[in-house]
Amino acid sequence: MELKIKVAIVVVSLLAGFCDAKADTSVYLGGWSKHAASSHANNNTQNAVILNYNDYLIGHYQNSYYGDSTWLVGYEYHIKTLSTDKIDVSLSPMITEGYRVCPGHKYKEYADNAPAKTCPIVTIGIKYTAYRVQPVFVASLNAVTFMLNVKF
Repeated sequence: MELKIKVAIVVVSLLAGFCDAKADTSVYLGGWSKHAASSHANNNTQNAVILNYNDYLIGHYQNSYYGDSTWLVGYEYHIKTLSTDKIDVSLSPMITEGYRVCPGHKYKEYADNAPAKTCPIVTIGIKYTAYRVQPVFVASLNAVTFMLNVKF
């Protein structure tokens, strides 16, 4: 396991340990994706560890294009009008650091050697909330990703 992933797991674990017990705290784990709009994706397993603390998001994953280490910060907005007592629909704007070409931009050959960029991303999530371990489908501009959300 790459050192950055181990560091992310330790940081998220420590942050979760210091979180207020009354706060809404969970960790998104995994990330298995299917890409629709890009033939350049070469990694469909993201190995994500993302802390959600009162809907603020911070975490790490391997992006799909080069398996590069990617960090994110964001916020999860719950769309009450589309949600039910067991289904949560959310919209999450985020800033990521680690893509060589920002999602939504056309891939170019120079991307193979490009440095990491800071990119905005917006995802839509659908989560089944009946249990402590919750299945989640997250849709972005060109992929659908399955993850697990573990509530504390």
